[in-house]
Amino acid sequence: MQNPQEQPKKPSLDVPYRAAQGYATCVTVFLHEGFGKRALLGWPGVIAFVIVWAMSFADPVMGGFFWLWCLAFIGQCIDTQKRLTQGKAISSRYQGFPKLAMKLFRCRKENVARTLEIPLVCGLGMALAYLSEALGVFLIGGGVAMGFVRMMDHQAAYQAVQRIADAQVEAEVMNEYVRGERDDF
Repeated sequence: MQNPQEQPKKPSLDVPYRAAQGYATCVTVFLHEGFGKRALLGWPGVIAFVIVWAMSFADPVMGGFFWLWCLAFIGQCIDTQKRLTQGKAISSRYQGFPKLAMKLFRCRKENVARTLEIPLVCGLGMALAYLSEALGVFLIGGGVAMGFVRMMDHQAAYQAVQRIADAQVEAEVMNEYVRGERDDF
């Protein structure tokens, strides 16, 4: 029998989110700059390394992609460390600034650029599928993973704002009760 004070466990999307975040990191190391430390050296970086390494055996082109990815990953890690030693404040989970999409699409907003990266990566995957089916499908999957991560991040931000708004309303009701303006608490 369940304890009445225990909340039933809700199904979690944490594992699929982390997997998608790792898969997206396989692509974003080429597209972004200024990553947070945990965005690369945490689970997303570990998962990305495992995915790219495993795919390197699928096709000779993917083997080359693995080494290019390793160079880009190391370059991003060096850049992140340099920014941190210069004292620049970066959230440790920050997935990097979408510099390429900002320039390519002439965006002024980071959110718009992140959203436009998704069809860009999928389109690149479709174009490269003629050279290497494995690389093309891999990039299309990376675009889909970027979309899933984008959707989940947006939903999490929306829920956080909603919780803040709810807490503000509840605090006002409590204040009214404490001041004696309300007796139906």
